[in-house]
Amino acid sequence: MDLDLLQKFTEDRKFYELDNVESRMVYFHLSRFFTKKSLGDLGRSIKPNKDHSTVLHNIVQTENLLAFDKDFKRKHKDVKSMIEHYLRNTEYEDMSQGQKDYEILR
Repeated sequence: MDLDLLQKFTEDRKFYELDNVESRMVYFHLSRFFTKKSLGDLGRSIKPNKDHSTVLHNIVQTENLLAFDKDFKRKHKDVKSMIEHYLRNTEYEDMSQGQKDYEILR
C-alpha cells in the first residue's frame, strides 16, 4: 500500500469529519496497519517531517481514542473500510478471468 494513497484517504474531508490532528493520527495508525514502513519513514512522509517518537505517540493516542471515544472510532472505521474497499476492488481488477470466477464462486 502506497503512503501517498493512505494520505489522500485520511485527508479527504468530503467523506470524514476528521480535523487535522485526527487525520494525522489516523494516517499514522493505518499506515502501520497497511504497510511495513518504519516509524521514521512514516514521520518523513508528511510535511513538516515528524520524529519517530511523535509517530509512536500518535499511534498510542489513536489506540487510546479507539478504546474510549465512540465518535472517533466510527470515523477511524469509516476511513479503514474505504481503504479496504479500494484495495479489494483494485486487487479484483488486477486478477485474471479465472481468478475472478473463483472469487465469485467462493
